[in-house]
Amino acid sequence: MGILEGLAGKFKWSPRLYLRKRGKIFAALIATNLISSCYIGDRVLERGSVGNFQVQEVSKNPPTLRLSGYIPDSGVGIRTIATSKSGRLCQVLVHVALATKERPGNLDYKLVIPDDIDAVSFGEENAVIWLRSLGPVPQ
Repeated sequence: MGILEGLAGKFKWSPRLYLRKRGKIFAALIATNLISSCYIGDRVLERGSVGNFQVQEVSKNPPTLRLSGYIPDSGVGIRTIATSKSGRLCQVLVHVALATKERPGNLDYKLVIPDDIDAVSFGEENAVIWLRSLGPVPQ
Protein backbone atom coordinates (compact mmCIF):
# COMPACT_ATOMS: atom_id res chain seq x y z
CA MET A 1 0.00 0.00 0.00
CA GLY A 2 1.40 3.39 -1.03
CA ILE A 3 1.42 6.59 1.02
CA LEU A 4 -1.48 8.14 -0.88
CA GLU A 5 -3.60 5.04 -0.56
CA GLY A 6 -2.96 5.01 3.19
CA LEU A 7 -3.98 8.66 3.55
CA ALA A 8 -7.05 8.16 1.40
CA GLY A 9 -8.18 5.38 3.71
CA LYS A 10 -7.95 7.67 6.78
CA PHE A 11 -9.67 10.65 5.16
CA LYS A 12 -13.40 10.32 4.65
CA TRP A 13 -14.91 12.64 2.12
CA SER A 14 -18.41 13.86 2.83
CA PRO A 15 -20.72 16.47 1.33
CA ARG A 16 -20.85 18.33 4.67
CA LEU A 17 -17.08 18.66 4.77
CA TYR A 18 -17.10 19.95 1.19
CA LEU A 19 -19.79 22.54 1.98
CA ARG A 20 -17.95 23.70 5.12
CA LYS A 21 -14.73 24.23 3.16
CA ARG A 22 -16.60 25.93 0.34
CA GLY A 23 -18.31 28.23 2.86
CA LYS A 24 -14.93 29.23 4.33
CA ILE A 25 -13.58 30.01 0.88
CA PHE A 26 -16.70 32.08 0.12
CA ALA A 27 -16.31 33.97 3.41
CA ALA A 28 -12.64 34.65 2.61
CA LEU A 29 -13.61 36.08 -0.80
CA ILE A 30 -16.21 38.37 0.79
CA ALA A 31 -13.69 39.56 3.38
CA THR A 32 -11.16 40.29 0.62
CA ASN A 33 -13.76 42.35 -1.27
CA LEU A 34 -14.66 44.30 1.86
CA ILE A 35 -11.03 45.09 2.59
CA SER A 36 -10.41 46.21 -0.99
CA SER A 37 -13.53 48.41 -0.95
CA CYS A 38 -12.22 50.14 2.17
CA TYR A 39 -9.03 50.94 0.28
CA ILE A 40 -10.92 52.27 -2.74
CA GLY A 41 -13.22 54.31 -0.50
CA ASP A 42 -10.30 56.42 0.72
CA ARG A 43 -9.06 57.34 -2.74
CA VAL A 44 -9.15 60.86 -4.19
CA LEU A 45 -8.84 61.37 -7.93
CA GLU A 46 -5.94 63.39 -9.33
CA ARG A 47 -5.96 65.32 -12.59
CA GLY A 48 -3.92 62.66 -14.38
CA SER A 49 -6.21 59.83 -13.28
CA VAL A 50 -9.30 61.26 -15.02
CA GLY A 51 -9.68 60.28 -18.66
CA ASN A 52 -10.42 63.10 -21.12
CA PHE A 53 -10.34 65.63 -18.26
CA GLN A 54 -11.74 68.98 -19.41
CA VAL A 55 -12.22 72.33 -17.71
CA GLN A 56 -14.64 74.64 -19.49
CA GLU A 57 -15.65 78.12 -18.45
CA VAL A 58 -19.40 78.07 -19.12
CA SER A 59 -20.13 81.53 -17.71
CA LYS A 60 -18.06 84.67 -17.08
CA ASN A 61 -20.36 86.43 -14.63
CA PRO A 62 -20.22 84.81 -12.16
CA PRO A 63 -17.36 82.60 -13.32
CA THR A 64 -18.69 79.05 -13.59
CA LEU A 65 -16.61 76.01 -14.49
CA ARG A 66 -17.72 72.68 -15.86
CA LEU A 67 -15.37 69.82 -14.94
CA SER A 68 -15.85 66.68 -17.02
CA GLY A 69 -14.15 63.39 -17.79
CA TYR A 70 -14.36 59.72 -16.91
CA ILE A 71 -12.72 57.30 -14.50
CA PRO A 72 -10.79 54.68 -16.53
CA ASP A 73 -11.21 52.06 -13.77
CA SER A 74 -14.65 50.55 -14.51
CA GLY A 75 -15.07 49.24 -10.96
CA VAL A 76 -14.87 52.70 -9.40
CA GLY A 77 -17.49 55.45 -9.22
CA ILE A 78 -17.71 58.94 -7.77
CA ARG A 79 -18.78 58.89 -4.11
CA THR A 80 -18.62 62.62 -3.32
CA ILE A 81 -17.23 65.85 -4.69
CA ALA A 82 -16.04 68.34 -2.08
CA THR A 83 -14.57 71.80 -2.31
CA SER A 84 -12.47 73.58 0.28
CA LYS A 85 -11.13 77.10 0.43
CA SER A 86 -7.63 78.09 1.53
CA GLY A 87 -6.90 81.77 1.12
CA ARG A 88 -7.67 82.66 -2.51
CA LEU A 89 -7.50 79.01 -3.68
CA CYS A 90 -10.47 76.65 -4.07
CA GLN A 91 -9.55 72.95 -4.04
CA VAL A 92 -11.83 70.34 -5.68
CA LEU A 93 -11.60 66.80 -4.25
CA VAL A 94 -13.36 63.91 -6.01
CA HIS A 95 -13.68 60.92 -3.66
CA VAL A 96 -14.26 57.52 -5.26
CA ALA A 97 -15.64 54.17 -4.10
CA LEU A 98 -16.83 50.94 -5.68
CA ALA A 99 -19.13 51.69 -8.60
CA THR A 100 -22.90 51.32 -8.24
CA LYS A 101 -25.90 52.68 -10.14
CA GLU A 102 -25.84 55.66 -7.77
CA ARG A 103 -22.08 56.16 -8.23
CA PRO A 104 -21.36 56.89 -11.87
CA GLY A 105 -17.91 56.66 -13.39
CA ASN A 106 -18.33 59.93 -15.26
CA LEU A 107 -17.33 63.31 -13.89
CA ASP A 108 -19.72 66.17 -14.70
CA TYR A 109 -19.52 68.93 -12.11
CA LYS A 110 -20.35 72.63 -12.21
CA LEU A 111 -18.50 74.98 -9.90
CA VAL A 112 -19.53 78.61 -9.35
CA ILE A 113 -16.44 80.57 -8.33
CA PRO A 114 -16.90 83.27 -5.67
CA ASP A 115 -15.29 86.71 -6.10
CA ASP A 116 -12.70 86.03 -3.38
CA ILE A 117 -11.19 83.05 -5.28
CA ASP A 118 -8.37 83.58 -7.82
CA ALA A 119 -7.41 79.95 -8.52
CA VAL A 120 -9.00 76.49 -8.57
CA SER A 121 -6.99 73.29 -8.02
CA PHE A 122 -7.89 69.63 -8.46
CA GLY A 123 -6.98 66.68 -6.24
CA GLU A 124 -4.76 66.38 -3.20
CA GLU A 125 -1.76 67.35 -5.32
CA ASN A 126 -3.40 70.77 -5.92
CA ALA A 127 -2.96 70.75 -9.71
CA VAL A 128 -4.09 74.24 -10.76
CA ILE A 129 -6.86 73.95 -13.35
CA TRP A 130 -8.17 77.54 -13.48
CA LEU A 131 -6.82 81.03 -12.85
CA ARG A 132 -8.98 84.15 -12.76
CA SER A 133 -6.42 86.01 -14.89
CA LEU A 134 -6.04 83.23 -17.49
CA GLY A 135 -9.10 80.99 -17.43
CA PRO A 136 -8.71 77.20 -17.76
CA VAL A 137 -5.05 76.13 -17.41
CA PRO A 138 -3.88 73.74 -20.14
CA GLN A 139 -2.65 70.38 -18.92
